[in-house]
Amino acid sequence: MKQTRRNILRKASALTALGIGASGIAAGADCSSVPEWDADTTYTGGDQVTYDGALWTAEWWTQDEPSESANVWTREGACGGNGGDDGDDGDDGDSANCDDFPQYDSGATYTGGDRVIYDGRLWEAEWWTSGTEPAESQNVWTLVGTCGNFAPSAVASASPSSPEVGETVTFDGSGSADQDGSITSYEWSFDDGTTETGETVTRSYDAKGEYTATLTVTDDAGATASDSVSVAVGDSGGGSEKEDDVFAPYQGTWGSLVDGTLNVDTDRVVVSFVGDATDDGEVNPGWLTSDGQRPLTDYTDEIQTLQDNGIEVWVAIGGWDGRTVARDATDATELKNVYADILDTLGVTHLDIDDENANEAGRDGSVYEIRNEALAMLQDERPEVKISYTVPAGQGGIENRNYSPAKDMVSDAVEKGIDLSYVNIMTMGFSGDYTSIIPSAGQGTVDWLANVYPDKSEQERWEMLGVTPNVGEDNFTTDDASAIVDWAENEDLGLLSFWALYKSSAAEQAEIFATFESDED
Repeated sequence: MKQTRRNILRKASALTALGIGASGIAAGADCSSVPEWDADTTYTGGDQVTYDGALWTAEWWTQDEPSESANVWTREGACGGNGGDDGDDGDDGDSANCDDFPQYDSGATYTGGDRVIYDGRLWEAEWWTSGTEPAESQNVWTLVGTCGNFAPSAVASASPSSPEVGETVTFDGSGSADQDGSITSYEWSFDDGTTETGETVTRSYDAKGEYTATLTVTDDAGATASDSVSVAVGDSGGGSEKEDDVFAPYQGTWGSLVDGTLNVDTDRVVVSFVGDATDDGEVNPGWLTSDGQRPLTDYTDEIQTLQDNGIEVWVAIGGWDGRTVARDATDATELKNVYADILDTLGVTHLDIDDENANEAGRDGSVYEIRNEALAMLQDERPEVKISYTVPAGQGGIENRNYSPAKDMVSDAVEKGIDLSYVNIMTMGFSGDYTSIIPSAGQGTVDWLANVYPDKSEQERWEMLGVTPNVGEDNFTTDDASAIVDWAENEDLGLLSFWALYKSSAAEQAEIFATFESDED
């Protein structure tokens, strides 16, 4: 390479700025005898000036003030050396702000002005280069300065993320890292004000709710970083992981909620119905009863009694001609908060949406859209929450009806990101042989679900299916129940239910339906 005056001066200034000695690199540029920049002076390539506390070299003719954004000047370093440092301090020159600059990549192509981090220092490419590692011996790279300490990165995780009350949770910080050193401490802070140390720690919770743990890591240079992780604690009152075979019959509040459930063979009950029967234009959830709407708190004791006796409680919203909670909602966030309040008040985590009121005069046809948006938000905040849709069906499967646009509601729910536990079809009100009608309706629904779940196998869609006959109908016999249980086991259905525990035949029918769950392989 031809050694021009400019190249020679630049190399000399670089040596001065870096202060290379027998064993190290000096701390700053030697600006002694270098004049300050003068706005009235004309500079040519190789001329040096001091400006803003730093040494600068002109690349070519200029009268402009030195600036790193102007290609005509090169900043050699901060003034601070005197040419006499022996380099024993081992410093790598100016400290540099390395934030937002990438690590050097041998496979990348760089052009003049590109900056990278390599070996803990910040380098700037002088021109096009690829595969040449940054080094002072390579003219293509210029050392900008030492990056100093990089802060560590904190990554907190928890397993399981949706534990039951009393279950041990492991909080793990092993995903944390420090690129230029090592992590020397891990400290966990919890909601109750306590702290624990260690890469992994464990604890359990004695009450339902959402809890947060914050991990703070410290590296060997004292820099810190933090990350938080949340766990959603539930219990047997709802929100357990979906099982392969589940029997969950309905019971109305007008029936004997406690005795009517505890005196039959079931581990679950779907308590019916919550809605909003008020006419004030506000969202006011309560129990829909023959005596009008009653406060949610009217049945909290009964629900707690059931849970204390090992019964998993789900709550149904809507019902036949029941005014659904979302009817007057205009804001999804507000509605999400209402659903959260229902769950918290009743102490459950499974909501069954049974909207059969879509044809009510004056009702907005898009109610289900804002409901699905709210439910999706709720699940994002509370991953333990389970959502089911109970919908009308004909012999060919799920159907849109004027009182319940089932296909539209389910399609929109999936589109909005709701994780549906079950699509439960109401197989009731038919004349004829239920042992052929119900399997036909089930197959048709599973086939239709392929439209909204194209990535699910047919077996996975069967596991999402629920069926709910009415055991109070004269033409639904115990023989029919046995046949339906056999069919459900053969197809590996997800859910069997029936309407309802207050019917006179409920105890006898429940004994048959319960074998669906107890016979699970």
